[in-house]
Amino acid sequence: MQVPLLVELKESDVSLNAQRYTQTLYKLHKTIKSKYPCILSSGVIILHDNASLHVTNVFVKALTCKKWEVLEHSAYSADLLSCVYHIFGSQKKSLISLLR
Repeated sequence: MQVPLLVELKESDVSLNAQRYTQTLYKLHKTIKSKYPCILSSGVIILHDNASLHVTNVFVKALTCKKWEVLEHSAYSADLLSCVYHIFGSQKKSLISLLR
């Protein structure tokens, strides 16, 4: 069974900003280093959608420092139709139960 390397759920009263997003990147790096160190030597590819948080200077510098490759994805994804957004809630519940 495959499980996520890092699951971080945002509290409803907390804003997501570049600094917090970069901290998550460092947590992910630490998790990969402890669980799968060979991945770091073979290369990590980050997939993101060019949202404003993903292209801030602090985040781009963090990615450059880690020597991680960025695989860009358009902000609009035709495979995520508005009628299927409801599935993310059930996935979130599933991840929470998996972590307990």
